[in-house]
Order: sequence, then structure tokens, then C-alpha cells
Amino acid sequence: MVARRLGRYRLREELGRGGMAVVYKAEDTRLHRTVALKVLSSTLVGDRRALGRFRREAQAIAQLNHPHVVQVYDVDQVRGQHFIAMEYCPGKTLTEALSERGRLEVADSLSILEQVAAALESAHSKGIIHRDIKPSNIIIDPAEQVKVTDFGIALVAGEERLTDSGLLAGSVRYVSPEQAKGEELDARSDIYSLGIVFYEMLAGTPPFDIGTPYAVLDRHIKEAPQPIREVRPGLPEDLSLLLDKMLAKERSERFADCTELLRAVRALKGEIEPSAEAEGVQQPRALEVEEMKTLKTIPPGQAQVRGLLVKVSKRTMRFALGLLLLVLGGMVWWMFVASKSEPGGLPRALAGDFISAGALEFAREAHTTTLLADGSVLVVGGIDNQNQPVAQCEIYEPESRSFRTGPTLSEPRLNHTTTRLVDGSVLIVGGERSWRWREALSSVEIYTPTGGLEMLEVGLATPRRRHRAILLHDGRVLITGGEDAGGETLASTEILDLDSRTFSEGPPLHHARKDHTLTLLANGREVLVVGGSDGKDDEPLRSAEVFEADKKGFREVGELNEPRYEHTATLLPDGRVLIAGGRQATSKYLRSIEVFQSGAFGEAGHLLAPRAVHTANLLQRGSSWAVLFVGGGAASPARECEIWRADGSVKWGPRLPMPRNNHTATLLQDGEVLIIGGYGYDLRQRLDSAEAYVIE
Repeated sequence: MVARRLGRYRLREELGRGGMAVVYKAEDTRLHRTVALKVLSSTLVGDRRALGRFRREAQAIAQLNHPHVVQVYDVDQVRGQHFIAMEYCPGKTLTEALSERGRLEVADSLSILEQVAAALESAHSKGIIHRDIKPSNIIIDPAEQVKVTDFGIALVAGEERLTDSGLLAGSVRYVSPEQAKGEELDARSDIYSLGIVFYEMLAGTPPFDIGTPYAVLDRHIKEAPQPIREVRPGLPEDLSLLLDKMLAKERSERFADCTELLRAVRALKGEIEPSAEAEGVQQPRALEVEEMKTLKTIPPGQAQVRGLLVKVSKRTMRFALGLLLLVLGGMVWWMFVASKSEPGGLPRALAGDFISAGALEFAREAHTTTLLADGSVLVVGGIDNQNQPVAQCEIYEPESRSFRTGPTLSEPRLNHTTTRLVDGSVLIVGGERSWRWREALSSVEIYTPTGGLEMLEVGLATPRRRHRAILLHDGRVLITGGEDAGGETLASTEILDLDSRTFSEGPPLHHARKDHTLTLLANGREVLVVGGSDGKDDEPLRSAEVFEADKKGFREVGELNEPRYEHTATLLPDGRVLIAGGRQATSKYLRSIEVFQSGAFGEAGHLLAPRAVHTANLLQRGSSWAVLFVGGGAASPARECEIWRADGSVKWGPRLPMPRNNHTATLLQDGEVLIIGGYGYDLRQRLDSAEAYVIE
């Protein structure tokens, strides 16, 4: 527990937390100024590497005196609590800006790129490589000035390496190919990471953003990003050439240093035609700039980057005046129309908001949650902030909105399934014991109604992860698909008989699949299997099939309009099944919504933002019902929720206090929806927080 005062610093409020430290807004009582106080977690004080990384950050920043680098004021410890006092930078991170705006205008993206490159130029001149350039480490103040922060894993020339051999430093979405391969790094690694950030600013999503961290690393090494002008048509060719040079796989083909990069960026910067920007097309009025003749080609043999010069015109003023009138009109509309409409896009009977629901003992993602017969919720497995599978179960108590310690798994696991059985016990099946090595499990445990855990003597015939499980009408449990210990996608199924507590071979699927969905249809006797991916390349599937328990087999039904995996499927009160979001093998996140009815799929609108690894829950009170979509997101974990209403319309819903992906959402007995864990803006930052959507 951190005291409310550390030496001369009085803590005011928490600004954020990560795997190793918490950052507070604090007052320096001696110099009477506001600072950001980064306090090392008390659990890591005895960890030599964590403490070394913490001190390294202070030493690295202390060497720098640059307007775009957060300044260090003080490094100290009080009563064993280590902390760094830094410049307090009001504003928001680039991650938050992207979450709010989706993607940035070209002029804004170039301005941020220039300022970060200038900060890195200063760091590189001191022999410091940042190694963790990403949107959450870039702060934008209200005046649009940028500060680079978090030099915690910076590599300083001549110092001992504190990163374990083979352990990746940096966030996987933004690492360079050489960083992914564990090679020696130089300044050009930061240029690649900054290129990924620049791509994300322009596209709204990073180029490589699929499920597991190790799949992302493989793409950095082997795959070229989708050309930015395909993602966002109309961008200037020179901008695309600059980005291609930053993202070259071979570091020798990138800019030699940030000084060269800055020359190219400053030559490219210019005002963007407002009317073209409003249409989403960037059409600069370009003039050749003499100094650009000295630059290297991008890449070798291609056209030189051209400078962009433009003056503010009367057309710009007319555009600004029109925009102002549009904003004023929107305010009037809100005052007299929207403010009187149904709140949060929900029917009034379902309107509510998120409140805090306590904190887990272990931060985790890739876990499962199951509603128990007494109304409490069982939390099983997952992976923590040290990339270790979690064995400790936890129990959420709705009355106290708190968690208590549950039993311990015989085998820690993630990417498993949990299914509540007819006798109130919970079946825990398969999964993997390590995210890194993908060791699929065949073991099965049962959480008993008395609160204990039992290991079944006979487990699965085939170890599997990323599979699905569902309770059938006759009390048996159907296990479908997944991936085996060798990484092969499975078409096999297994069925658990509860009386004998043994598995038998089930009928095979027509298509091998993982990351699919299972939905018990309204007739209570058939199970709809939708989408998923097939093979090591995660090829998305259009196919769907129905398990007929009476006929003991699967039959194929109509195809999806768009292939997808990591989507959601929700049984609606009218018997239809709502399929929403997901993604495809190219890391394309989907907005499309489809419904399954009478053996066929039909279009049912679009989400307002693309989502995958999100959750969907049916809210229902009386005759009113709607589907609540929570989290997910393409560029970064989403805070904004969405509502699909019974009339087929999609509206913005309430806002999560904490953005999250790969979390769980459980519908409680009183109609609340409990959101637990997942990860936030940083893939490595698993969350221990929980929130509940409460109907007012």
C-alpha cells in the first residue's frame, strides 16, 4: 500500500498503472509544483531486474534535456518505496487520441511524427535507444505538444543488459524485426517502431494486430504491411514512400538515423486542403523544394520525397466558418432533441451505466467466468502480467461487489473452456499451460458445488486449446474443434457423459475450426457452429453447421456473408442468432452484423466501430431487450460500448471506465453484466479490475 505522502511529495490522484509501477499526480511541497510520481510496485522491490529497469529509466531521461522528452526532477526512496518524480504533462496519450478519433488527419500525424523523431534524435545522440516506442508512451498536451515517456527498457550504450536472454523487450505490436528476433539493436529499431505508430495514426490500426503476441512477432519478421494507400486511398505518394522506408525489414534500407528522417518529414509537412481532408482524401498542393534534392531516395531507385507548401486561402476561411455553424447546429440539436431521447442508445427500461465491481487478486486475460447456482461467479485460469498461467481461482460475490480466493487448479491453464453442468458443478476442459509454447492440455477438472476442485481420471482423447464447449439438452457436454499440441486445427469432437464422467468420440465437424462460436438454438436440441479459423495461417471460415443431438451428427447450413473468427454469437428472444464483428486473417477487424434464421444468414447492419475479441450480452427487462457489445477494438482496446436494438439499429452505449480486450462478460441473476480482466492499451498490461453494467 502506497502512503498518501512520500517524503516531500503529497499524492493527489492515481494517473495510471502498469505491470511494475503506479503513476500518481502529486504535489512537491518544497517547490510548490505539480509532478508525476512513478512509484515502483512494492512486490518488485526485491527484484533486481525490475529495480534496475526502474533506475535505468531515471538515468536515461536524466541525460536528456529536450522539449519533447518528459523531464526527471528527482529519484529517491522513502521507507523502501522507490519512486521517480517527473514533469507532469496534462493531456492524453496518443492511444487515447486514436481510441477517440479512430485515425488522425495527415497534418496532425506528421506533426506528431516530427516531434517524436526530434525526441529520439536527442536520445540517440546520447547513445540511448528507447526500444518501446508506442502510442501509450506518447503524450499530447492541450497545445498539441508531444512528450515521449517511459524509457524503462531503454538500451544505454556501455551498460549491462537487464532484459533476460530470449525475453522480448517492448510491445509486440510495435517491435522491429531485429527486436523480434532478439538481435542487437541500434537507433534504426526505434525508427521502425515509430513507423508502426505513424501507420496506426494514418490507418486507425497498426499493420500487424492478430491474436497472440507470437503471431504478431512473426508478421513483423516476415510480412510487409498492407500498403497504406490501400487502407486509406488518396494519401500522397510521397507520404507512402516515407512510411515504406521507415518500415523496411532490413535496417540498412531504413533512414540511417532520425536526423535524416527529420529532414524528410519537414520537407513533406504542409497544410492539407481542408475540403479534401473533409472527404477523407489528402490532396496537397505541392511545389518542389530545393533542399529535398539532397535526400536519399525512398526506397533506393524510387522517386524522391517532395516538399509541400501551401498558404491559407479564402476557401480555408469559408470551410472553417461552415464547420463552426455545423458545430453550433449540432449543439442546438442535442439540447432540443438528443437530450430528450433514450439515454445511451438503450431503451429506457434498460438504461444504466458501469460501476466499479472490485479488483481481482491476480490480473488476467484469456481466462473464463461462469455464473454459479448461488449467483456468484467463478473466475478460472488465464495469464498474468508476468506471462505466467494462473492456477488460483477467484469467486465474485455480487452482494459485496468483491472477489474472494477460490480453490487452486491442479494445472494452471489459459484458452480453456468452462461449462456449468446440470448439477451446479463446472467443467474445466483443456487449454494450454504456456502462451509461449502452446502446450495444449488434455486434462479436465470439475469445480464442485461445495467449492472444491477434482481432477477427472480420464481426460480428453486429444489435447486441445482455442476449442469450444456447450451443455446439451440431455446434460452431456459437447467439445468442438480447437488446436492440438502440434498446432493442427481440429475437426474432431468429444462428448462428456456426466454420469460416467468419461469422454467419448463425437461426430466430426465438416470443417476443422478454432476460435468459432457455439449457440444452443431456441428449440433447445440443436447447436449452431459458426465461423472460426482453419489452419496455422488462421484462414477465416464462412461455413456454419448445426449439431443435431438426436441424429448424432452435424449438417451444413448457409454460409456467412463475411468469413470471420473471434466474433460473438447471441441468441435473441425471437429465436434468431446475432453474429457480430470478429476479424479475418489479414488482421482486418469487422463491423458487419449478420443474423441466422431459418437455416440462412442475412445482413443486420453494422457496428459503429470494428471489433474483435469483444463480448456480447443480451439485456432484457419485460418486453424490452437489446444486445450490449463491450470492449474489443481495432486500433486499441475500446472504451465505447455499442447497443444493437430490437429494431435492428445500432447506437453508442455507455463508456467503460477502463478500455479492455480479451476480457469476459457474465450476465448475473439480477440482470447486471459483470466485466472482468482482459488487457488495456498495452498487450503486456493485464487488468485486475472489474466493472458491472447496472440498469438504473
